[in-house]
Amino acid sequence: MSTLGLSPGDLIAEDASDSAIAAVSPMGELALRIDVRGGRSVAAHQFHQGALRVLRPHYLDESGQVCYVVVNPGGAYLGADLYVIDVEVAAGAKLLLTTQSATKVYRTPGSFAEQRMRVRLGRGRSSNWRRTS
Repeated sequence: MSTLGLSPGDLIAEDASDSAIAAVSPMGELALRIDVRGGRSVAAHQFHQGALRVLRPHYLDESGQVCYVVVNPGGAYLGADLYVIDVEVAAGAKLLLTTQSATKVYRTPGSFAEQRMRVRLGRGRSSNWRRTS
């Protein structure tokens, strides 16, 4: 398992150009902005289109951290698929973002599937990015 520590303003797996996103129509898009209201982290903005969604929010303890689960109702990525995820966590907000399970990626000759993810953290926030091998 590897861990990448992030600080405010860091981006995760962002492609070199946002204009490249406009050139290819995404198969799924997800945008989520987390703010603090009443001592709890909540979605101030939530948008999904196509084959990406988040399940309803959960609070696993009394810390106020919100947990969202990202799902792909189609269940798999195929060649030429593009998935775009944009997450912003405001100062003071806490987010646990996860998936419900591993996503199947099918081999497609002559093409590839791509997922682009951008994460923005508010002032004073930090995060850990973990992936398992």
